[in-house]
Amino acid sequence: MKATVTVRLKREVLDPQGDAVKKALLHLGFEGVKDVRIAKLIEIELEEGVAGDTAALQKRLGEMAGALLVNPVIEMPMINWNGFKIARLSVQVYTTQADLDTFINAAMTHVAACQE
Repeated sequence: MKATVTVRLKREVLDPQGDAVKKALLHLGFEGVKDVRIAKLIEIELEEGVAGDTAALQKRLGEMAGALLVNPVIEMPMINWNGFKIARLSVQVYTTQADLDTFINAAMTHVAACQE
C-alpha cells in the first residue's frame, strides 16, 4: 500500500525555482503562463498490516510529514493515502491581524489544493 506526500511551499514563500521555470517557458514561446510553483512528491510504501486502524495511520502519516518530510516554517504537506487527502497545517502565534490574515489565506489555498 502506498501513500504519497506532496510538499509545496506556502503561498507567501517566494519560489525562485518556479520563477526560473516560468521565465524559461515564456522564453521558449509558451505564452499565457501566469505562475509556476515547484513541489516535491514523496512516495511511502507501507506494509500491509500497518493499515489496520485508519485513524491511527492517518495520524501517523501526518506525524511523519511534520517530523521529517517538510520544513513547517515554509512548506505545507498534502498526504494522499487510500482515497483520503490529509492536510497538515502548522499553527504559529501571530501578533498582528495582517499576519493572521496571511495564515488564513495560505490555509484556505492549501485546503483548496487538497480538494483538487
